[in-house]
Amino acid sequence: MSASEFQMPRKFTFDEFYEMLKEYVSNPRAQEALAVYDSEYVAGRGNLLDNSQCSEVAHEAYGNFKAIGWSILARHGWPTYAQIIKSSEHDAELRHKVESAGTTFINVARRLIRNEPDGWGWPFQDEDFHIGDPDSVLKLLRMWSAIHPNNLPYVLVGDE
Repeated sequence: MSASEFQMPRKFTFDEFYEMLKEYVSNPRAQEALAVYDSEYVAGRGNLLDNSQCSEVAHEAYGNFKAIGWSILARHGWPTYAQIIKSSEHDAELRHKVESAGTTFINVARRLIRNEPDGWGWPFQDEDFHIGDPDSVLKLLRMWSAIHPNNLPYVLVGDE
């Protein structure tokens, strides 16, 4: 994919996105990577924003978790993360939009696997969402869309 061919990938319908989320959330490697990262975070070694407070184990575990999400997106027609970086060297704004949309997929899946650790200030911390209940996932996506309306990888019914 050349830089001239690079464009914003298509948005997924709820049904497509829900199936992708089920795949991600049920992936044992994703669950394990997130569990390893969480244990490092609880031990004070998981601050990804500060390398002096982030262990190599935490960095690698969270990187593995993200890589699984990007591979699922790529299997559904999105560019790989490497393609995004390589192809968008001349369009930083587009790269940011695609990365933000992909990060939404990763963050929503993470939230469906478990609540965020206390103190992170994440929204809807007290809500229960269940991947086996499409209405619950739809509720999460609607809440997410209200707080983070830009660069979403999905379109919800009524928003089309």
